[in-house]
Amino acid sequence: MAKRAPKKLEEGSIYLLNQSGTWYKAPKIDVDKVMKYRENIYLKGALDKLQRILFGEKYKIVVDSPDKENATPKELQFCGEVATQIQKMCDKKDVRLWYNMQRGWRDVCEWGPALFNPVWDYDGPEYKLMKLRRLAPETFNTTSGVASPTFNVRNRILSGITLDRDGETIAFYQKQRTGMAKKLENVFMLTDPISGEIGGEPMVLPVYYILPMMNFGWQKVMQQANRLGAGGHFFIKVTSPQGDDQEFAQKILKNINSNVAYQIRDNMEIINVPITEHAAAVNVIDALSKVIQDYFSPSSTIAKDGMMIGGSSEFEFNLYASYIEGIHSWLSDSFGLLLQEYLDANAYDDYSVRIEIFGSKMVRTAFFLQVATTGFQIRALDVNERRALLARAGAEIKPLNDEDITKMAKEYETTTAPAQTPLAMKAKMAIDAVKADPLDPYALANKKKARRAVNNFLGTEEGETND
Repeated sequence: MAKRAPKKLEEGSIYLLNQSGTWYKAPKIDVDKVMKYRENIYLKGALDKLQRILFGEKYKIVVDSPDKENATPKELQFCGEVATQIQKMCDKKDVRLWYNMQRGWRDVCEWGPALFNPVWDYDGPEYKLMKLRRLAPETFNTTSGVASPTFNVRNRILSGITLDRDGETIAFYQKQRTGMAKKLENVFMLTDPISGEIGGEPMVLPVYYILPMMNFGWQKVMQQANRLGAGGHFFIKVTSPQGDDQEFAQKILKNINSNVAYQIRDNMEIINVPITEHAAAVNVIDALSKVIQDYFSPSSTIAKDGMMIGGSSEFEFNLYASYIEGIHSWLSDSFGLLLQEYLDANAYDDYSVRIEIFGSKMVRTAFFLQVATTGFQIRALDVNERRALLARAGAEIKPLNDEDITKMAKEYETTTAPAQTPLAMKAKMAIDAVKADPLDPYALANKKKARRAVNNFLGTEEGETND
């Protein structure tokens, strides 16, 4: 007696439209899907804008001495010279570190891993990075032809990125022109540290599940538009039909979208029906579009009911700055590890290299201005150190000698602060009033608290006036 096959249950859900009966099914994300979705206008537009913000200015190479806290001027000069050598190496056309950093970030967003082939060799006595070749992630999608593989752990999209047989290292198998996979030994991989998956996962993976929904919605809108044509829903009323009147009216309805003009007969009348079936699909598309925008916008995390002091722009800016710095941090650390090989191989013992990236002049300026201001307030920076920070923020300011510093100090001593005008005093009182609630610094103080703050400022009691 033949063995009975196990019963297989129905699982998963499908979604039916109440009119057309078409259904949506969440797709399996594979290489073909990523190749398709990465060109989607919503996703590409969001990533393009974010990339312009993240990489507004070029990076800077910094080399630190073993004891950077107590480095002498001579030691700092030596570190600057080494950093200049590394910078020149990174700017060569076959290395193009700035381009590869941007391309690598984009690959991490779209694919999960960014893969490079760093080619190191000696240029005379100096060990240098000769080439930094980007490896297309989509080519790591197979292990075909590998003898007796033991691939129990692999990347969910790129199956050629897998745990090696030793169970500790990652193996990289790239598809060749023959369709077979070849194991590559010299691969530098960059992934988002948030992802714990082998080979990482796309930063925009949740968006990949939303895009098909939007495409499905647009498909229904276009189907509706094609079905309705320019005239929308309508009927043809035929009064006292004779001969082929009915067939003629049906022919018009059948061919309404075929760019053919018809002249209706005297006993026929067009009756329009105000039905907008596509409205629901359009609303869904708008909602999904907003979900994508919010996914790429960190400012949505500071949403708060009610008004905020001076609006939320300052908080949004600070949050964006932190968001940008966070991405720059793991990018800098990852590529810094790659460049560290230059120092280690060329006997710069205990020296370390780091990469500074500034996303935009606005972020850079705000950062250095804040440091200069804080350094003055806590008396941690002298005048030349503060001037150096202002110069890094974009101002054309040179260091002062001892005579200039003395002259500036006397100038500030003899200069009196401008008198406050009544308007300025009122503005100060308004600011103090809105800050009157120490338990909720974001919310505007109510009228009672505002009056109390103003009275305290003027030294008056409730009900009195001060002319």
